[in-house]
Amino acid sequence: MFNVPQIVCYKTARWWYEIGKRILTVPFLSLVNLIAGRAVVTELIHDCTPNRIAEELKVILPGGPKRDEQMKGYAEVRHKLGAPGASERAGKLMVEELRNSSGTVA
Repeated sequence: MFNVPQIVCYKTARWWYEIGKRILTVPFLSLVNLIAGRAVVTELIHDCTPNRIAEELKVILPGGPKRDEQMKGYAEVRHKLGAPGASERAGKLMVEELRNSSGTVA
């Protein structure tokens, strides 16, 4: 959340990608996109090649047409996370949910 433009790259074997897309039920792999609920950063998974990386970098580096859009997406994610301490708040909520659902927490 340092306002550093990024693309998310996962280089996998084609067969692993084909298996993974059938198993995973989330729409994105990157935490930024999962929190935003939309594509803020580009995720290159099965098409993670030097040419694709270069294409995506061109549009998010200074002066690139998608840079401002990505920065706005980061601001949206920061807003969703709230004030500093989001990790601690999330952990407390998880423990509370576990206590409510099972009655005990190890």
